[in-house]
Amino acid sequence: MTNDDSSQDFVLNSFQTPTVLIDQIMPRLAPAAFMVLMYAFRHRRPLSLEAFETGCGLDRSVIEDALPKLESEGLMARIDGEQGPRWVFMVNDGGEA
Repeated sequence: MTNDDSSQDFVLNSFQTPTVLIDQIMPRLAPAAFMVLMYAFRHRRPLSLEAFETGCGLDRSVIEDALPKLESEGLMARIDGEQGPRWVFMVNDGGEA
């Protein structure tokens, strides 16, 4: 990345964050819940509790508290399967939950 503030630049191993996540959703969430949500957004696949623990660096109890709140907001969905529960990010491209 150069220092000329060019819109052509990008950062390797990065991802774009829609403004709706910062402007509208972040203020509604506790910091830990927002961390969990952003980790799910970054990975865009169903994730286990273990994946959230490793990826977010949060205690399991904090994650277990955050996930139902994210589900009730329509931001995450729980998927029960043979390998145990997984959670997936649910905000569409228009920023709606």
